Amino acid sequence: MRRSLIAALLSTASLFWSCATTPAVATVDAPPAVPVAPAPALSAMALYERGSAEYEAKQFATCASTFDAALAQAQGDRQTESLAYNAACCHALAGNRDLSFARLEQATRAGFRDSTQLQKDTDLDALRADPRWTTLLEGVKASEERYLASVNPELKALFDADQGDRQGQIDWKLVGPRDAERRAKVEALVKAKAATVADDWYHAAMVFQHGTTVEELARAHEFAGKALELQPDNGRARWLFAASKDRLLMRQEKPQLYGTQFSKVDGRWVLYPVDPSITDEERARYNVPPLAAARARAEQMNAQTER
Repeated sequence: MRRSLIAALLSTASLFWSCATTPAVATVDAPPAVPVAPAPALSAMALYERGSAEYEAKQFATCASTFDAALAQAQGDRQTESLAYNAACCHALAGNRDLSFARLEQATRAGFRDSTQLQKDTDLDALRADPRWTTLLEGVKASEERYLASVNPELKALFDADQGDRQGQIDWKLVGPRDAERRAKVEALVKAKAATVADDWYHAAMVFQHGTTVEELARAHEFAGKALELQPDNGRARWLFAASKDRLLMRQEKPQLYGTQFSKVDGRWVLYPVDPSITDEERARYNVPPLAAARARAEQMNAQTER
């Protein structure tokens, strides 16, 4: 409100000055107008980061609009799936069930198939009494069954266990040894040629992404690359290809390329140093947010730590 008042006062002053000096300036040719370039449109990943911040701030109607805008720029099914699902959550929390169901249907068409996530996600509680919910859930379960039949079940189980160990507070005394055991099992499965499709390699790569040595992180990057060879439009594998390279470089004490890795300095999270030659356009190719969004993420992490 204060800003609006200042703007109004400036507008009035400008009008007064123009009227008072009209006779003097009438005989002087006005300089040609300098075109003002429009502000560049935010990328889908930048909008994703903004929508995530709005969600954390419980601005649900706003984050629904932001995720919808990001969805309009989605590249490939994997981005569409993620952005549509997030938009659905915000629409549900904002009280717009019709749009929430529409976005969930869009997510399932793009490949969403996690029935467990769908059933436990409290953001979607407002939809569960709606008759459309049962139809949606049955469709997701059927898609999930088809997917599970297409990937190696042992690699998928190891991936699920890896992700499960990273929910909530992490007891590294317990998780560290389990990570090492999972890496050994993945390595044995890879040697046995159990990985045959892109997501098999993605699952293997994610387990090794949580390794601790240069060799283990190099393996994660190698596996992510194999996933992309088999399915170049696999959005998760694209991100992991970039993130595994960044983590490998960080372990080698070199600047990261894409800006996916953070470190603590004097007790505060900071973005680990980044090679300045990599552009945001290149980051977008690998589903990585712009550098400014990554720096903002560090501040959000610090704010959450301080709560």
